[in-house]
Parts: sequence; C-alpha cells; structure tokens
Amino acid sequence: MRSRYIHEVTRSWGRSDGVNRHVLIHILGACLCAVCGCGQPRTPLVIYTPHGREMLSEFERRYEELHPDVDVQWFPMGAEVGIERIRSERTNPQADLWWGGPSTIFEQAERESLLARYIPSWHAVAPLGSYSPDGYWYGTFETIKVIAYNSVRLTEKNAPQDWDDLVLPEWVGKVIIRSPMESGTMKSVFAAMVYRFYAQDGKPDRGYEWLRRLDANTKAYAASPATLMLMIGREEGLVTFWDLTDVLLQRREQGVPMWFVIPKSGALILNEGIAIVRGASHEGFARDFYEFVTTKEALLRQAERFFRVPTRMDIAQEEKPQWLRSLEIRPLPVDWDVIGEHREEWMRYWDQDIKNRGRRGA
Repeated sequence: MRSRYIHEVTRSWGRSDGVNRHVLIHILGACLCAVCGCGQPRTPLVIYTPHGREMLSEFERRYEELHPDVDVQWFPMGAEVGIERIRSERTNPQADLWWGGPSTIFEQAERESLLARYIPSWHAVAPLGSYSPDGYWYGTFETIKVIAYNSVRLTEKNAPQDWDDLVLPEWVGKVIIRSPMESGTMKSVFAAMVYRFYAQDGKPDRGYEWLRRLDANTKAYAASPATLMLMIGREEGLVTFWDLTDVLLQRREQGVPMWFVIPKSGALILNEGIAIVRGASHEGFARDFYEFVTTKEALLRQAERFFRVPTRMDIAQEEKPQWLRSLEIRPLPVDWDVIGEHREEWMRYWDQDIKNRGRRGA
C-alpha cells in the first residue's frame, strides 16, 4: 500500500520538523500517484502511535479496503515524543488521531487543550476511570507491566520474582531498561515505583533511593523497544520490566527468547488511550477510524492476534482468546491521580540526579 511505502521512506528522516515532513509526504504521494496512474488523490489520515507495525499494518489495510478514498499514514513514536510533537504543532496540527499511550499522558494533553472532545458510541460500556470525564480521551486496552527475562539463561523460578528483587546485588549489570525519558509509559512506571514509598511517607525520598539502586544494577538504557529486545535476546542483559503484550508478540513474531514473571506484589496496569487531535484537518475520518479500531470485534481481533487486553465491559470471558482467559493478574495498587500530579517532577529528578550515577564499581 502506498501509505506503507511512504512510511518506510520517511521513517529514515528522523525527528525532523513535522511541517516539513508532512509536506514531503504529500509530494512523495503525488509522485507515486503520477507513476502508478492514480486517479483523484486520497485523503491522508495521519496517526501518531507507539503501537507495533504488525497491528498497525493490519488495521491500515482493513480500513483502506472499506475506505479506498483514505490513505492511512501512521508514524510510530513513543507517547512522550507524541505529546511533544502534538504540542509543538498546536498552531498547525499535522496529526489527526493519537492512538496509544498511558492515560497519564493523555490527561496532560487534555490539560494543555491539545485534544478534541469526542464521545464514542461505546461510552456506556467503558469502565469508570478509563476515560476523560469530559470526553477528550478514552481507554482502549490495558498495558500490563511485568518482569521479563531471557528464557535461555533464566527460568521462571530463578528470575526476579518482584519489583524489589531488581535492585538486589545479584542482578548488578544484568538489567536493561527502556530509556524512560522518551517513553510516556516508562515514565509512568518509574513514577509508580516512587509512588509505592510516597504513599507511605508523603515524600519521594525512599523512592529515589530505590531508583538509585536500580540504576546501579542497570547495564544500559535502551533507546527503543527494538533495541531493548535485541539486547535481551543477545544476553547483553538478562532481565527488564516490559509490556506483557510485547513480550508475547516478539517471542512469536521474531523468536526473541523472552518470558515473564508477574510480580508477587502486583503487576503495574496502565490504561492505554486514544484521542482526536484538536484542530485535526480530517476530524471526520479521525472519528470514523477511532470507532473502527475500538469496536468489540476489532478489540477481540487485537486480543487474539496481537495480545492486547481490551477494557470494554461488554466482552464476556468466554469470548476472549485462551491466552487471556488463562491469565491471572493481580494489579499493583497505585493512585494514578497522585502519580500524574508528581510524575514530571519525579522524573526530572531521576534524569538530573540519578541516571547513570549509581553504577556499582564505577
């Protein structure tokens, strides 16, 4: 598909100015139409998303089959990069839809008036707390953070069993972590680790100390999810904490030797959002695609094929795929409102005063 080809060409441009890249996309699209003998140019639907290529490609194809006049153009980026791009493009929005990222970052975007209000048709079956009370974003599925490990070198029994095991001396130099400052999800995970102590003390000090100990055990901060998977697969590190979805998907699709442990004190569960960008050029198509990827049928497909955990309350247990029915998850108790209030403050401190400062033996 043309949009997929455009994505392959443009992804090498890096984080260049959004306006320039958007213009180049249309120039390239026009050239391809001229070469291929296309008729009328299709309407571009631009989506910023951290979701994997496998799922994005399938839903791009399915939507374009139903809407041949639309050209779905998705740009893969972490949620933190996504909000930075949308913020910088506020006066001239380039994206129509933002699909994926933790609810905490969607709440921040709502506070900054970056999102358009839209209440989907399935509002009545959305769990309380999984969406903006004013309708600016809604949760689509849950991201479950677990402890992941190299399944060649470790087993479920000798891998770390809980969050606090990751800071024990036996794991020094064996931990690889996705760099959190470029990932809204990982920022929320780090802040949640601080929150465990903040909830007891009313201050972050012991949480900061925990992050120092984690930094001391961390061999590297991977720049991207792909790099994280590669480093674990090559045994450059043996353990991490990561999305259950990605562990299962990359093990199946890429043969990455990873498996997981659900932390004894509870897995960290984040609500993944979707929203229309305020001032979107093609808001009508954005709404339509929004509905298209959040139908009950679409969410069940995402669960079956791409290991997603849907939030809709009208999906019965017996309708879910076997892997999901057999999953027993105990959530880690956290207050996302408190985390959202302090997340940026806590992460600035980590970035400026903790990162790369605690390596044992350094």
